[in-house]
Amino acid sequence: MTTGNSHLASADPCEALSPDTRYDMLLALNRHFRKDHGFEILTPDAKLFCVVGAKKTLSVKEAMLYSGLSYRGFYLVAARLGSRGVIVFEADPRDARVKRISLGPRAGMLDPWILPVSGRAAVAGASGDWSRGAAA
Repeated sequence: MTTGNSHLASADPCEALSPDTRYDMLLALNRHFRKDHGFEILTPDAKLFCVVGAKKTLSVKEAMLYSGLSYRGFYLVAARLGSRGVIVFEADPRDARVKRISLGPRAGMLDPWILPVSGRAAVAGASGDWSRGAAA
């Protein structure tokens, strides 16, 4: 027996969101949890992935500042994502001293392997007004 809303059970709640909105939503949710609860829900890998996805391209220095990681920690995360083809490093066309980061060919759209369990749950249950601090 099927109900009139059976199509909703299998629908991905993020399907209707643009990729930019997805990245921004996850970063905003992460900031909310850090501010209101004292912890982040995104792994360092997921956070860097979302920042690069939202900004399209940014310098290594900018990415390091956004990530909140130490120099060594940032390069460990960046090397891990780079080795998987999720991000790529390119020389800045205006300044050869600067390296830029952008999403790589294997970035996909919010790959599940990059999100911690709590992040997957948040994406799977994404609905309501995040600014109120709880899903409606």
